[in-house]
Amino acid sequence: MRRVAGVWRHDFLGVRLGVLAVALPPVLLSMAHTLATRGAWLHPPDSRYYLTMTSRDMGHGITDAIARTRAVANWRLAPWYFAGNDPTWQMVKTRALYPFLSIPFVWVVGLKNGTLYVPCLAMIAFIVVTAHVLQRLYGPAVAALVAAAFGITTVVTDLTWATTDALALALAAVLVANLPIERRIGPVNLVWLAAACVAVALTRQVGVLAPAMAFAGWAWAFVRDRTWRNRWSGAAIVTIAVTGGMQLILSTVAHVDTQGLVTRGQTTAGGVARQLLRNLGTVTRGDISYMWANDRVLYALLIAAVLMTLLRITKDFAAVFIGAVAASYILTSGVGYSAGMRYEIIMFPAAAVATGGFVAWALGQQGSPFPLVREPEVEPDPGRSLWIPQAVGCATVLGLCVLVTALGGSQSTTPAPASPSFTAAQGGQPYAVQPLARPGAEVTLRAALTQALNTLKSGYDLEGPFDWVHDLRYRVTSPDDPNYARRSPDGTTITRINAMTKEEQKAFAGSVTFDGAAQPATLKVDDRTTSAYGEDVTFSVRDRNGVTHTGTATTLYPIWSAEEPGVVTALVYAR
Repeated sequence: MRRVAGVWRHDFLGVRLGVLAVALPPVLLSMAHTLATRGAWLHPPDSRYYLTMTSRDMGHGITDAIARTRAVANWRLAPWYFAGNDPTWQMVKTRALYPFLSIPFVWVVGLKNGTLYVPCLAMIAFIVVTAHVLQRLYGPAVAALVAAAFGITTVVTDLTWATTDALALALAAVLVANLPIERRIGPVNLVWLAAACVAVALTRQVGVLAPAMAFAGWAWAFVRDRTWRNRWSGAAIVTIAVTGGMQLILSTVAHVDTQGLVTRGQTTAGGVARQLLRNLGTVTRGDISYMWANDRVLYALLIAAVLMTLLRITKDFAAVFIGAVAASYILTSGVGYSAGMRYEIIMFPAAAVATGGFVAWALGQQGSPFPLVREPEVEPDPGRSLWIPQAVGCATVLGLCVLVTALGGSQSTTPAPASPSFTAAQGGQPYAVQPLARPGAEVTLRAALTQALNTLKSGYDLEGPFDWVHDLRYRVTSPDDPNYARRSPDGTTITRINAMTKEEQKAFAGSVTFDGAAQPATLKVDDRTTSAYGEDVTFSVRDRNGVTHTGTATTLYPIWSAEEPGVVTALVYAR
């Protein structure tokens, strides 16, 4: 028995085998259950970008890559989803690391299953790396309890799908593991911090996390030690410099415009500030409601983290947790709504360290039911670590990722404006999709107005006769209309369905239906110009009061199903 007990005390990847035996099985079981039962949502709508990028990284052309993606997940997808003028694609195109890492798995088991390996391995990495930090700080019992608890939260178990979320969570854990929390760090830790900052920039737009945590740690140390040069200085300098450098580099290749998303139509500094505060309140209330209804384990863990932070506010873990929370709020305040804690997962590794402090305190106060084997752990001299081979290895992997994606997955297609129909469908390009049917514009416009009326009446999504990402031009009628602040002098503006909140979708629907008074059956096309991909028309439609309204429109023929009416990319009423 002593020999068996001794086995559990051996380390694997810096973590006791006993800790892994407790923490990993719940995560593995939850992943297996999700993989067996989630069905189509193993590849949610976001994954259509990543699956296509993976195929393009492997050498497939855009047309073939889209076909491969639609064979796995039948979400709407077209070459204009990757257009140079599409804001969503400008944001996604830099998320190159997940598709790149998926290549070997896709080669072996195919696109459908191969794209799930990286998220699953990333979740395991999150548990192992977090357990390593907890074991160093508090011992194996705390590491096993807290890592297992975070592993069974609903939010974490739901990350078993083909997106970048799980990879971002694992990279956040790597960042926390290499910060100087209650210790000194050496060159090898700085190498991993720099590599993780680059990797995060190539995974999701959450780069603010590393500088926020490191700067908070430095600020705490400055207050305690009264010196600018403290053990957090190196981490703060590296994370700020690398993150800032990556943002500058990526901004030259991806023009991400978040102004409209953040300001929500506000045009003054005070208005923007008030909007952000409203967003923070909305997100906080939404997250608390979600956790109370769906994830009370996470609710308890975060409460413990907050309590321990307040009780031990001078400790390093308190600074790191506060920095992580601040970074999460910066990101979610721009989004403006709660996504079930999905955007806040980046703070979980820092929260786990704070929660671990609470659990260690509780076990010390109440007596532990576990054998707390806590021999002093002697870390190697951080100055003598072999950091050069690790730096070369990290640089090689990340450099290959950048090279492969620059030649493959991150290349954009030609811009797709709202009008005319030929250029809206990227006509003239070899990847332009040939229509499956050619319904007249009146069919498409009537379907669009009917969908807008349903949105006003029942809150339905506008997607269908309106495309999810394509440029959509219309005439604004009130400050509540989507993208009102960016209207042109002629009173029209460009918007997209995926950029609208539910309220904005209703405002748009009200604008194009005269607050629900339009009668789709009365719509007539007065003049028509036809291309191979759609129609540009002038039309008229009556409202319930008998008033006739005229305008111009652009419609595209259906490319996903011959039974569909097509999509509207411009619907502009006369003044």
